[in-house]
Amino acid sequence: MNLQREIVYTHRNEILATDDTRRMVLDVIRDAVPTMAARFLEEREDHGMAIAALLRHLRSLLPIHAGETEIANLGERDLLPFLVSRTCEAYEKLAASLPAEIV
Repeated sequence: MNLQREIVYTHRNEILATDDTRRMVLDVIRDAVPTMAARFLEEREDHGMAIAALLRHLRSLLPIHAGETEIANLGERDLLPFLVSRTCEAYEKLAASLPAEIV
């Protein structure tokens, strides 16, 4: 628990100290989406169900525009770059709609 607290406070302090929170958020997305995808794919035997669950989870975080059919047609090699790209796009769109002092 102490290590987790240390990590959280380190990130918090970095966020408070930076002028470019946008870059930090995009870095987190680029790291987190593949980690989430691996977890969802490992936990479920049915690849299609895993992708659908991952997409639902990502959509609970950001308004990602990607259809399940569109994703189903992607090869395994293209899936992660596609999801990272769409998640980053959703963040950028959301950030653009917020006042600058919030982002």
